[in-house]
Amino acid sequence: MGSDNSKNKEKKHHSHKTNSSSKKEKEEKQQSIEQNKTEEQNKIPNPPNPKKSTPPNSNIPPPPKGKNSNPPNAKKSIESKKHESKETRKKPEEKTKKKSSSKKIEGKIMNLRFNEGTMKEIKTEGNKPWNAFVIADMHLNNVEESWFPISKIPATFKFLGEMIQKEKPDQIIILGDLFHSTCSDLNYCLDIMNEFLKFQLPTYIIGGNHDRRKVLRIKEKLTKEQKKFIKITKHYFMKITPHNNISVGNTNQNENQNENENENENENENENENQNQNQNENENQNQNQNENENQNQNQNQNQNSFKNQIKNQGVFQSTNFIQTQIKSLVMSHDGGNNYKLTSTEVKPFICGLRHFYSRFITDDDFILIGHTHIFKFDEKDKIASIPPFHLGSIAWKYSCMIQEVPSKDSGNLIQLTLKKLKI
Repeated sequence: MGSDNSKNKEKKHHSHKTNSSSKKEKEEKQQSIEQNKTEEQNKIPNPPNPKKSTPPNSNIPPPPKGKNSNPPNAKKSIESKKHESKETRKKPEEKTKKKSSSKKIEGKIMNLRFNEGTMKEIKTEGNKPWNAFVIADMHLNNVEESWFPISKIPATFKFLGEMIQKEKPDQIIILGDLFHSTCSDLNYCLDIMNEFLKFQLPTYIIGGNHDRRKVLRIKEKLTKEQKKFIKITKHYFMKITPHNNISVGNTNQNENQNENENENENENENENENQNQNQNENENQNQNQNENENQNQNQNQNQNSFKNQIKNQGVFQSTNFIQTQIKSLVMSHDGGNNYKLTSTEVKPFICGLRHFYSRFITDDDFILIGHTHIFKFDEKDKIASIPPFHLGSIAWKYSCMIQEVPSKDSGNLIQLTLKKLKI
């Protein structure tokens, strides 16, 4: 028993020693942990006190006060994002502004954005004087709900056929936008080419802003028979000049000159007779009235033949025209500059074409264009524009006749006649 008690005492004493040692180890561990924490805290710099004022040499402003205040960099980023979002929203508006701002008029000339167009010269065969029938902007379409409905096209070609019979041109010239932009059926376009083929006349076609690519696709589809008469060009301009190589001693020219001189003498006699009847009136008024009277008489005689053909389209009223003689004629749709023009901008626009294409348009060239849908004529600046030719929503029909006539000086001239028809 004594031995057992001694053993138990030794065990208790040993366990007491182990407990005391474990307590010491725990305390040492806690002390080491606390020391590490204090060391780490000492390593971290103290945060700046916002209440303290900035030193006098520093350029950094103090942070703004308030609960909802943001640092200046954050404000800049927010403002830049707002500015970017506004810019992205205004992108289409800025594009339109750029287009409109590029249409500037300086003096009498409009600044254009495109001057890379080229020109094709129309060569006439032989020495016989020629004449051509010029139209523009028919805007043909294959649907009824259109600016030019499909139901009006047959009557338009009848009207065109009667005009060709009356004027007897050697060729037809179309100054762009023969087809509207919404006309997508290429087979229908080829059918229209067959309608022109019935006239059996060389037909020169310039592409416009509505159909420039379309007519080039049509050109690829034309047959050999169609290509004999349908002349589609990729150029933006066409030029036609009179024969200057006809000598004065040529009998054919003398005959043509005599015929034209006799016609001019008869016209002068008629004008003199009319002027004698109206001696009490002003001379300028007499000339204008006599020209209108002679024009109406000749037009009424020649137009009775096709008056019945178009009676379903309305009542034929009158034909007015302006006539001038020029040395050479340059024709185009828009010269590659698709501006929407007002009546006051047409003249600076055409003068701008002369200026920006001065490498092949001279001061002597008369410029005739379509595209504007506005009638404009200026003999001094040698420019003109003709509106559309069709029987659609517009009552007036515009066309142009260009005819080679002899000159008293040397060579021949081009007689330009702008026609205005209403039915």
